[in-house]
Amino acid sequence: MGNRHFFDRPQGLTVAEIIALTGAESTQVAPASLLIKSVAPVDLAGPTDLTFVDGNKFADALAVTRAGACLMPKRFADRAPSGVIVL
Repeated sequence: MGNRHFFDRPQGLTVAEIIALTGAESTQVAPASLLIKSVAPVDLAGPTDLTFVDGNKFADALAVTRAGACLMPKRFADRAPSGVIVL
């Protein structure tokens, strides 16, 4: 009983893999090899997290997110900080 985990945790997905799995598009030259390790809320996300914004409720939080990548409708793309990969 040395291992307390039932399953191995995945190492993450690259931005290119997320694009392939979701069918998302990026309007910017995205570093496709960036490894995204987790999913987090837009206001708590860090540089290796994927987050999403799908409505006006969290659109203001997008302006200050530290996420590595964010899935969102095109209408919110101009609100994302320059370091966030917009998908």
